[in-house]
Amino acid sequence: SQAVAWTLPYCFVDTPEDLFNLCKRHRLAPCAAAAATSTTAHEAGLSPAVPVIDLPPLDPHRHRGFCLAVGNENKGLSLDILKKSQRIALPMSDRIESLNAGVAGGILMHTLACIWSPRSASE
Repeated sequence: SQAVAWTLPYCFVDTPEDLFNLCKRHRLAPCAAAAATSTTAHEAGLSPAVPVIDLPPLDPHRHRGFCLAVGNENKGLSLDILKKSQRIALPMSDRIESLNAGVAGGILMHTLACIWSPRSASE
């Protein structure tokens, strides 16, 4: 339902520094939505993004949740955010070139909430 969209807290930040300060203050694991074949990450010598289905469990001693950064379809996320975050990718079919950022972000938020929420870890 429409109301489910408001059960995950969200905010907008102005700079990568603001984002990482927010993550540190609230003990959130910084994550970045990234294409598995991100040109920006590849050119910077970063390893490929981890498919969301292959993520390790969230360490409850270090993090009490996650923060997902999603860039736009044109520019994506800054290199600073990509370097300092767990880069996460959605598995993609060979028949699909890309997803809208809002759609990809929604799928990733739902998946991360399911696999990393305190409730799912205790079940």
